[in-house]
Formats: sequence, C-alpha cells, structure tokens
Amino acid sequence: MNNPRYSLLVLCILLTSLISCSHTDPPEPPLKIFFIGNSLTGNNYLPDVLQALARANHKALVVGAELRNSTALIEHWQSGLAQQKIKAEKWHFVVLQDASASAIDQPDKTLHYGLLFAQTAVQQNSQVLLFNTWAYNGIPDWVDSYRDEQEKAAFKAFVPQMYQQTNALYAKLAQAAGGRVVPVAQAWQRLSQTAPEMMLHLPDKIHPSLQGTYLSALVFYQAIFGELPENLPLTLKTRRNLKNMDEVIQVKITQSTAEKMLAAVAAVTR
Repeated sequence: MNNPRYSLLVLCILLTSLISCSHTDPPEPPLKIFFIGNSLTGNNYLPDVLQALARANHKALVVGAELRNSTALIEHWQSGLAQQKIKAEKWHFVVLQDASASAIDQPDKTLHYGLLFAQTAVQQNSQVLLFNTWAYNGIPDWVDSYRDEQEKAAFKAFVPQMYQQTNALYAKLAQAAGGRVVPVAQAWQRLSQTAPEMMLHLPDKIHPSLQGTYLSALVFYQAIFGELPENLPLTLKTRRNLKNMDEVIQVKITQSTAEKMLAAVAAVTR
C-alpha cells in the first residue's frame, strides 16, 4: 500500500537516525602548560616527554617553555621574555623551576621572583605549579674548584640537607604565592628507596637521566590531569637538551621500570 503519510514518517525516522549516528561530542579543548626554568627541565626536554605521555592517553596537551641553561628565576624575570610568553597565550598552568641550589644560594630571590611570576600568571587566570626539584646525587666535582674554603665547606655541608631544604623552600613559595607544589623530588626520593638500581641522575650528579625525566613527566601528568596515566609508552621521542634542540633522541623503559615509577608517583601524590 502506497501511503504518503507512512512514507514520510519512515523518512523522518531514517533522517533522525542518521543525524543521531553522525553526531559526536566535540573534542575537549587542550590543556596548555608553560614551563619556566633551566637545564633541569630542558635536559631530555621534559615538555616533550609530558606531551608524549598525554598523547598516549588520548589527552590533548599544548606545551610551551622559556628555558635557558644555568638560569634562575631572577634572570628570567630580568629578561622579560617569560612574562611576554605568559601573556601571549591562555595557559592553564605556568610552571616555575628555579636554580638547583637556590635553597643555599638565593632562597630570598626564589621567594621574591617566584611570587612576581606567580602574580603575573594569576593575572592571566593561570594556575601556578612549582617544580620541586630533586637533590644532587652527591657532591658535584666542580665544588672542589671553589677558591673560598668557607664557601666550599658550606656547600659540601648543604648537599646532604639539599632534599629537605629545597622541599621547604618550594613549600614556602607555594604558601606565599598560592601555587601548588609538584612533588618531583619526593617521587625521585621514593623511587631511589624502592628501586635503588635505577639511575635517575646523569654522572654529573645534577641533571636527570632519561629515566629521571620520564619519572618527572609522570609526576607532572598526575598534577595536571588529576590521575595517573593508564598507558605508558615504553618508547618515545624527545629532544636532547637546550644546546641540541634539533637532535631527537629515544627514551626507552621497560614495563617493570614503568610500574615501579607509577608506584613511586602514586605514593607521593595520594
């Protein structure tokens, strides 16, 4: 039977079905994170590793950075480039990482310039994250080149207390600036206790190895997404360091290493 009303009804149902099937929720806008720091962030280029982790877990992440070797927050502030980049984008997060030995060399400057950067970030509606960096893996060889014996002795006495003093400095800055500490040092410390065979430092006792950078990226992943990643790429690409940004290197870890890292991050971020 040829019923025009029936045919029209069927057509409407088919069209509604097609529209429903073709409709998909628009993708969530990417999170944006901006790093300010030096070679502790730039070695093995942490922003790349973090972005690769996000990609492996189907999360959109835009990364930016103002990184310079041997540069503290005071020097970044005086340069003015970091402030320009903070204001040029709508960053969800701004990460502050000061010189490795700030807790002995210039704690007051860390607090002062960290607060200035935090205020700049908050004015742009960005959340402030404080990169709580790790302690040295012993006394670096260059400390013996100090000509001032008192200064040399003071630094050698500082290194065994570096973990506690650096943590305290970033905690104090967080309280003053309203920022949030990203407990990278704490994850390193935890993994050093549970998996002492894992080398997180380079032989210079200061900078991160590839494993160290991977672990740091896991801590940042948890900080910005509020969860641990389900998928851990065992091989990913990143840039070597700030002097060799055109050189791409591979980060390789084992499944066992990945699981130990996740356990360490979980322990310090509960």
